[in-house]
Amino acid sequence: MNDNQDRAFARRASFYELTGISRETASSGWKQEAAGADSYYIMAVTGGSGGMALNGESYAAGRGKCYLAAPGSGACIRSVAADLSFYLLKFEVLARQSLGGKASVGLEDSADRRGEVPSRMRGTEQENLLEPSEIVCLSFAPCVAMLEALYERYLPADEFESFDTYVRFQEFLRFLLQQRAAVSGGFDPMQEVERSIAVIRDNYRNTHTVEGLASAAGLDRWKYSRLFKERTGTTPLDFLNRTRIERTKRLLVLTDDPLSGIAGDAGFNNEYYFNRRFKQTVGITPGQYRRNHREQVRVFAPCLEDFLLALEITPVMQWFSEGRGK
Repeated sequence: MNDNQDRAFARRASFYELTGISRETASSGWKQEAAGADSYYIMAVTGGSGGMALNGESYAAGRGKCYLAAPGSGACIRSVAADLSFYLLKFEVLARQSLGGKASVGLEDSADRRGEVPSRMRGTEQENLLEPSEIVCLSFAPCVAMLEALYERYLPADEFESFDTYVRFQEFLRFLLQQRAAVSGGFDPMQEVERSIAVIRDNYRNTHTVEGLASAAGLDRWKYSRLFKERTGTTPLDFLNRTRIERTKRLLVLTDDPLSGIAGDAGFNNEYYFNRRFKQTVGITPGQYRRNHREQVRVFAPCLEDFLLALEITPVMQWFSEGRGK
């Protein structure tokens, strides 16, 4: 890896840590200076009306609008009605530092290597992604759902829940930046569908809905489904089931696990549904598939060789006629 690649890798590797979240309701005439010296803020307005000052610009705050404030951006929100409500999130950027010209994860000196907290990005190292701005959410319902989940689970009970909150915040921030890109014209819908396909392949065990996948991609359901079918030739849920079936085919051949365990590992709710979907997709039951691929089955079916091959069964003989060929 050359020096330029090192720098590019380090540039990509920034992580975002949520350090505070509150749900606020403001009275008329209330105002608050939001951004402190060392923190980033997100203000997501869920109701009422007010005003927002950011980097010397003034905005009319209302439901569906979010504001990204950086250290030193002079952010200030005020209420002009008694029902202004919003979420206020405080976060920091954990930056990848450089050690001797090599990229390293959040380590800038020997103290960090001993396990101390990595250094934070300051305002002078502000990332382009986090440029202060107003963000108008084209799809606000998923934004509220993610905010509610972050608020309810902000104080985790254990280490796993803490990690879950960390991941949720990355997803929320990504969604917000997608919304900004969509309004500014830098949003590529098909690219988001491609990312969604990768998410399905990597997380096929999870429960997915078309609404959830579309929201994560920043698209309306109808547009997401149309673009998804253009790209894959099938619907999102059918693609998910086919991905799961491919996983179960490998497990059927390589393991002795019971069908119920294989079904659960692939994300199917129960063995009955797994059997039905498998037979619809492959043409035979999971048990038949396992026997055909693990036992020394010798099959000859004149004139049906193509059908056998479609089932991934190689016949031991092939029909031949002098007049009609193979």
